[in-house]
Amino acid sequence: MKQTHQYPRVLRPEASTGSARSTSAGGDPPAAEENAPTAAAPGTIVGLEGTWAGRSAALIPGQISIGSDPSNQLPISDDDAVSDFHAGMIRQSGTWYCFDLQSETGTLVNGERITGRLNPLPAGAVIRVGGQAFRVDYDPPGKLEPVRTTWVPPPPSPALEFD
Repeated sequence: MKQTHQYPRVLRPEASTGSARSTSAGGDPPAAEENAPTAAAPGTIVGLEGTWAGRSAALIPGQISIGSDPSNQLPISDDDAVSDFHAGMIRQSGTWYCFDLQSETGTLVNGERITGRLNPLPAGAVIRVGGQAFRVDYDPPGKLEPVRTTWVPPPPSPALEFD
């Protein structure tokens, strides 16, 4: 039996159109530029290509999982090149890091394949998983250095809220 982790999420793809919509209340969503990070916020992630293209979400503190399994905080269900638990992001001491979860097709950060460590994300870094691309906007605190580690699935935490 396949084990899944239950992470809350607020986005669900529309069954009829394939587009996504937020479950949060409100009128028209703000443009991605209006969701720029503030000093108190951990930053934003902006969809450049694929399922979430043209949409953005505030990053949440802690760890974020990316993959085709619906329990991911950033679920991508319509891309066969995305593994169930493909990649992740974690924020430590104000710096966002990206890591690959031994996916079949790999994870790219700014065009370079990443493996076996936490890879620091500079402001504006582009993460690519399968046919999806995301830009991470935040203010890094200083010099960025890779860190070797082993990823452990995080406990459930709030989902990303895309507009």
